[in-house]
Amino acid sequence: MLIAHCDGGSRGNPGPAGYGAIIEDQNGRILARLSEYLGKRTNNYAEYSALLGVLAWALENKRPRLRVIADSELMVKQMQGKYNVNSPDLRPLWEEARRRAARLERFEIA
Repeated sequence: MLIAHCDGGSRGNPGPAGYGAIIEDQNGRILARLSEYLGKRTNNYAEYSALLGVLAWALENKRPRLRVIADSELMVKQMQGKYNVNSPDLRPLWEEARRRAARLERFEIA
């Protein structure tokens, strides 16, 4: 199972935003470093963008087992089904993340 550490952030909320992620194999070897500038966005948008980037990488590289470590309680709990997604801005991102995660053989997020 691969392990991805991802984080997103913004200066101001909204403000200039971006994300970064590292994807490692089970031995801790770094397979990918991802990052993207997102323009003026919210912190939560940046967090979801990081997750979407990691999921896209896993699917494109045919890596069907993924564990994501993220510090966004909101995103993690929403992906786990413990929190509702009330924000109309986040709902499409959450829906896409769920679609991508469902295409994997195994997906965990914490």
